[in-house]
Amino acid sequence: MKLFYLLLSVWFFFSTLLQGILITPIAAYFGLKESDINDTITYTELTLSTLRHSQKSLQPLFNTSFADTGAPQELSLRLMPMITEQEKQLQHWFRAEVGPVGFWHRLMLRCASIEIGYLYQLFDQGLIRAAIFEELKDSVDEQMEAIRHQYKRPVFSLLPKKFSGFFTLAKASLSSSSDKQLEQEYEMAWAKLFSCNYVLDELQRWSDEEKIPATVAKGVAKIWQGWLDSCEVKIAHIEQQHPIVAAGVQRKLLRSYIHTAQSEHLQQYVQQHLISEEDMEHIKTLLKSMEANKL
Repeated sequence: MKLFYLLLSVWFFFSTLLQGILITPIAAYFGLKESDINDTITYTELTLSTLRHSQKSLQPLFNTSFADTGAPQELSLRLMPMITEQEKQLQHWFRAEVGPVGFWHRLMLRCASIEIGYLYQLFDQGLIRAAIFEELKDSVDEQMEAIRHQYKRPVFSLLPKKFSGFFTLAKASLSSSSDKQLEQEYEMAWAKLFSCNYVLDELQRWSDEEKIPATVAKGVAKIWQGWLDSCEVKIAHIEQQHPIVAAGVQRKLLRSYIHTAQSEHLQQYVQQHLISEEDMEHIKTLLKSMEANKL
């Protein structure tokens, strides 16, 4: 009997070892590795996006002298079968390997990713402060991790922890909040409103161009629309209950926006060697003094 158990143990050990040794190459041989599938889909998406961008970049040339030879139109037509082929390949991967749930996850990640990019754009333009950008970016990162690992995300997880739940407008009254916190909440709500609008516009464009299944696209859009609606409620509430705070934040953000626009405009002259860096700084100082007297 002891010999029997010994042989059974040996057999179990080697069978387990063989499974561990063979499962990876077998999975790779049959194309079953999830990371490989995701990489393939990502490459296909980027290739398709690049081809579409190439075709769009040719369109302005249709109304120029380049069009006299028919070259832009010819190149555009040559791109069409490449685009069609990549679209078919992408649809195949989504149907055969990903499925509706996987497609939903990928679309959610894509939307969250471009939202971070857009929030940075708002910060770069001076429309939101660095602190607000970092708070919202961290919370979007948290959302993306929840999607990747499929764990349950907290309610309004795209908001910073210290502000999480402030969109509910329940329990705590805004009248007890400090002006500084109200300013942060108001600025954050506006930033989130802008980014949600941007995501929804992009999602609609993807749906039209890439033939995303309507049920998947609507499911994702519903999430961002819900956040957008909550932002509108929050903004309206603060503007109604604290109009002075709201007006102050708007003026501050718009002044920052103007300063960014002025700097970018002057930087163009520096790049064209029409003025020096020193000249640019002198003009910026002059503009600030004019603003202090007039605004």
